[in-house]
Amino acid sequence: MEHLDDEAVTRAGTHEGRAALPEAARAHLDTCVLCEQRVLGTERLASVLREEEPDPAVPSFDTFIAPHLTPERAPEPAPAPAPEPEPVPVPAPRVTAGRAAHLALAVTWRQVRLVPPVLSSAVVAGFAVLALALALVPSRPAEPYVEAVTVGLVTIAGVVACDPRRDPRREAFHAMLVPPLAVWFARLVLVLGAVLVLAVAVSALAGAVPGGRPFPELVGSWLPPSLLGAALTVFGTVWRSPAVGLVLGGVSWAMALAVFRWNTATGVFGAVAAPLWADLTASVTVAALVFAGAAWLVTRPGRSVG
Repeated sequence: MEHLDDEAVTRAGTHEGRAALPEAARAHLDTCVLCEQRVLGTERLASVLREEEPDPAVPSFDTFIAPHLTPERAPEPAPAPAPEPEPVPVPAPRVTAGRAAHLALAVTWRQVRLVPPVLSSAVVAGFAVLALALALVPSRPAEPYVEAVTVGLVTIAGVVACDPRRDPRREAFHAMLVPPLAVWFARLVLVLGAVLVLAVAVSALAGAVPGGRPFPELVGSWLPPSLLGAALTVFGTVWRSPAVGLVLGGVSWAMALAVFRWNTATGVFGAVAAPLWADLTASVTVAALVFAGAAWLVTRPGRSVG
């Protein structure tokens, strides 16, 4: 058997005694002189220590450790929050009639940049060709051509003015201080107003041709179907898509041509179509309601009547 380790020698030489050792260790200790001497030395050392300090006292926590601890500081009270400043009232801007008119003109003028150059070129070219034809061929009646061209160009202008790519609810329009509905309405008035002004100028030229229809009657013939066709076109474009608006405008344009060609109030067709596409009061009333419905759809997030 190997010699006893330090732990076994310490146990045998202290108060536990040799009886604390296993039987094999005690048998080895009886036969091994070296291990016996180590145990005797440990016993003598323990005896000396007991004589010097027979009852060792363990110091208390307060006397041994507490003096070396740093006393905790009481947490400093949080500073009192600063009083909130009193809100400064902002005076409401005074909106006068002149300021409102200036703002409306500024918004409308800004919409000129959003009008496609193709539309401007097509409208100007269409009325220019019509005016040239009236000047070169004064013998032919001008009313059917003026009415057909005017209603057709107004329909196309309504589709382009309400194109979803120029939707007033896009992010760029919401960055403005003006409501999107006002932006949409300003662009619509700009586009349709420009087309109607050119139509009035061409009508004045046609009325000045010898033997032509008087100017007020000529304007009164194409104005009702133009307003009704523009309203249906705008509503369909805002409600669904430019294709739907173009279909509604095309149907209105065909109905207007039918009323122009068969100027009669007899029969089922004449009884229904003539008041809407020929009477100014009826067409303006219906067009106003349709335009109001389109404006209501512009303010809706889903832009749908459902």
